Amino acid sequence: MHLCDQFTTTCTNTNGSFKCDCLPGYEPSVYLNDTCLDLNECLDANACDALGPNSTCFNTIGSFMCGCRAGYVLNTAGVCEEVMECASFGMVNSVLENLLKKVLETGHVEAHEYQATLDSLLATGVPQFNIVPVNSSVTQLFGGINDTFFNIMRSFLPCDFASKCVVGSPSYSCQCMEGYQGDGFSCLDVNECTSYLDICDPYAAHC
Repeated sequence: MHLCDQFTTTCTNTNGSFKCDCLPGYEPSVYLNDTCLDLNECLDANACDALGPNSTCFNTIGSFMCGCRAGYVLNTAGVCEEVMECASFGMVNSVLENLLKKVLETGHVEAHEYQATLDSLLATGVPQFNIVPVNSSVTQLFGGINDTFFNIMRSFLPCDFASKCVVGSPSYSCQCMEGYQGDGFSCLDVNECTSYLDICDPYAAHC
């Protein structure tokens, strides 16, 4: 006969009676005597402070776990830090967005606009990764327009433009977007019309 819940309490014999004490990670129920319920340690805003301000708390039955927020990984010092490569990728894309849109729409951008964009890029403090090769979507899309600018811009990319940066642990990975193929650092357009059969109706459409 178990006078106390054997999973959440310990039973202590006393003179003429007994008492039930909650195990670590549990707290007494306000509704049922001699019963303990899971303690949600994550209600304590400081529960995961040891991992730094970018940590997050996961409550478990009888305990809790600390981890890093999305976009952050645990560094060698045991603190959550932002994945630099993916954060840099986002900043570079944000700085270049308007200029690249104009290039694709008009095929022409004034020299001072290139310089202003480059100045903004340098002002972000993003490091040069020098990892995206010449044979990439950057060259496919913008080759011959202003090679000096786009070669400089390419050096700041941790992934090809036609890819997404994926946070991993302890590093990151680049994955080509749909319609492109490669290793993520170099993504080249897939010519669906020559790569796949029956992609269009051969009698009613032209690919």
